[in-house]
Amino acid sequence: MKKINFLIKKNNIKTLLVIGAVIIFIVYFLHPLLREEMYVSHDSEPQIVRIGAFYKAITSGQIPPRWASDLNYRYGSPTLNFFFPLEGYLGTIIHLIGFNLQNTFKILMGASFIFSIVFFFYWLREIFDKNTAFFGAVLYGIVPYKFLDMYVRGQLGEMLAFVFVPLVLLFIEKNKKNSRIENVIIGGISYALLILSHNILALIFSVVFAGYLLTNNWFNKDAILKNGLMLVTGLFLAAFFWLPALYESKYVNSKIFVGDMFKNHFIEPQNLIYSAWGYGSNINEAGGLSPYLGPMHFLFALLSLVFIVISRNKVRNKRIFYYWLVILVFSLFMSTKLSSIFWQEFHIIQQFQFPWRFMALSSFAISVIGAFSFSVIKDKSIIVIGIIILILISGSIIKVSDYTNKEDSYYLDYPGTAAYHGEATTIWTAGDADKFAKSQIEVIEGQLIIKEYIKKPNIHTLFVDSKTEARIVDNTVYFPGWKAYVDNKKTSIEFQDINHRGLITFKVPEGVHKVEIKFEESPIRISANFISFFTLIIVILFLLKRKYINNAIIKL
Repeated sequence: MKKINFLIKKNNIKTLLVIGAVIIFIVYFLHPLLREEMYVSHDSEPQIVRIGAFYKAITSGQIPPRWASDLNYRYGSPTLNFFFPLEGYLGTIIHLIGFNLQNTFKILMGASFIFSIVFFFYWLREIFDKNTAFFGAVLYGIVPYKFLDMYVRGQLGEMLAFVFVPLVLLFIEKNKKNSRIENVIIGGISYALLILSHNILALIFSVVFAGYLLTNNWFNKDAILKNGLMLVTGLFLAAFFWLPALYESKYVNSKIFVGDMFKNHFIEPQNLIYSAWGYGSNINEAGGLSPYLGPMHFLFALLSLVFIVISRNKVRNKRIFYYWLVILVFSLFMSTKLSSIFWQEFHIIQQFQFPWRFMALSSFAISVIGAFSFSVIKDKSIIVIGIIILILISGSIIKVSDYTNKEDSYYLDYPGTAAYHGEATTIWTAGDADKFAKSQIEVIEGQLIIKEYIKKPNIHTLFVDSKTEARIVDNTVYFPGWKAYVDNKKTSIEFQDINHRGLITFKVPEGVHKVEIKFEESPIRISANFISFFTLIIVILFLLKRKYINNAIIKL
């Protein structure tokens, strides 16, 4: 009995030590998020603004959110139609609970950091033993690119994507080992969440997923089919976002502004492993941001390569190792000027904006490769010392440029577009607004009296008395989906008036009328919504049917 009590106490002490170590680890790397103030970064402000815009759209009944009515000096903007929406949905839930917008952003950032490590561990656990998986998860957790995203760029979308990439890979592995439909469905949901997290990283990693499942399941057609179904399920679930964003991108100026941007954002080869940490926007200027692999990550990866080459056929999962080695080399190549011809010739690559963005893929790959060092090096003390050094080095870059503190009203009443590169600037306007309109509704022809005006985010209602046929302008930027109704009858909109470029203008006949200007779903959005909704219903039915069958079996 005494021996049992001793073992119980010993296990309790071990558990408490592990919990304590985890808490210290989290506080050590997330301490800038724990302050009351908001740290300053490149993209945090526009992303918090978009979370606020999502909150206003959802609470006004616009689901899914497409139109941010108060942005662009209240001329409105289709920003929500094009920017990765998961942060907006999650942020709305957290904000509704009672957290302010700045803390909402920080909660999502911290949770992304933690869950990315957890899911990476569970994926590697399918391939390696528990200790190797833990070591790999630590490497992935504190890769320098993540801290660049968190504390320099403030790129919440990419941080959320880092959560779901290993989760998709986890279900690719699970589909290889068993035929449970739940793995296909939950894996599909994970892939959909990746797309909703960050569409550009989702595109990059989609190619990686395809290569991984083919490399890892070459002789397993059943696994290839199940994983193919999983990815298609994810695509369909997220169709309500990516399909309209892709199709309707022709109505905004993003391609004009983004086109040649890549030319100034190649990483010099000597800076791939390490470069001085900075906070500027240009990687090739003094004090600029610094996307690099990290010397310790590079060392662990190099050790893995050397030992695997020496050991020849003695190492398990060599095919996986060489696959991620190819991905690492490819992504580093795409980050440097060596790949400039591909950036110039292929317009789809230009939409990635920054060549150094491929370091997100490099950072993932080098974490997997580095994990192999734990399984091939017998003297684990070398690994332990290396991890300690890595943690200490990583701690030196856990700092921010400055702090600020702003009320929710600042973000909710933000006058800009929360976009940098024309992603939401419609092609019919002369550009984004730089001041508020004198009036939301103006009479530009004829005689018309506005007796009452009610503005909601996606519907403007007027009660008018028109002495003659009149023409009015609603100082709202036109985007497909805006429609005008006079006494519930649709009337044509003109949005290319030379004096009111890109704004909604239309005629009102003589008499007393109720006029409504509504933002409705376009045909492509209706189709995309249907695809996602229909797929969601099928997913729910499958899960409910599976649960019913399992409960019946248990009763028997």
